[in-house]
Amino acid sequence: MQEKSKTNVDVVPDFEQNATKLKRNRQRKTAKVERPCVLLSVTDRGKSASLRDLFMRSGVFMSLISMGEGTASSEIMDILGLVSAEKDVTFSIASPGSAREIMNALNDRLSAEINSKGIVFQISLNAASNLLVSAAQSAGKNSEGRMGEKSKYSLIIASVNRGYSDEVMTAAKSAGSRGGTVLRAHQIENDETDRILGVSFTAERDIVTILTAQDKRNAIMEAINEKCGVNTKANAVIMSLPVDEVAKLG
Repeated sequence: MQEKSKTNVDVVPDFEQNATKLKRNRQRKTAKVERPCVLLSVTDRGKSASLRDLFMRSGVFMSLISMGEGTASSEIMDILGLVSAEKDVTFSIASPGSAREIMNALNDRLSAEINSKGIVFQISLNAASNLLVSAAQSAGKNSEGRMGEKSKYSLIIASVNRGYSDEVMTAAKSAGSRGGTVLRAHQIENDETDRILGVSFTAERDIVTILTAQDKRNAIMEAINEKCGVNTKANAVIMSLPVDEVAKLG
């Protein structure tokens, strides 16, 4: 009898442990997974460090920085208070909660402390690797506030042959754009892309990014396509992304 009693006592904890694991697995499957966001910021060259410090304090765990060049005319730069055409373009990954905290802080009180003129905007990702989602949830903060609102802004992205960014911006401005940012790029050789699109692409490219109000997006994209589309010397490929929120710096 003692032997049987001992066996029963030994089995019970194992059963309870397995039941606990099963419950946790069910919770993981039913838990809502929040997709990470990209915070894209444009600041004067060398002025992005303060902004990245704010990002790190708010739970942003990864940032990539690239050198860019503003395309706005000197008149527009004077209106916006921009000092230099040379820009730091920073791409950062954040949880929705961390992104919301940062955008609220920039809109409310902290933008002047960044010590740079510029802009920060938030874009939600459609999909990401499991590792990226887990890291954003682990490092970030819980989501609060407005979610799922219809976007008021769009980010237009045009990949164009090197040296044709001015033509792209001229076309964009004719349809209401006020300026953009140019990044230098090198297209990876892919004969299949040329075959599918029926166009031969040069390797050296400019990436022109234009932030615009949603109601101007179509007109700007159509103007760029008409003047600088894929069948012109500019050879522009154009797309757009919805932007969740915008904060002006300085």
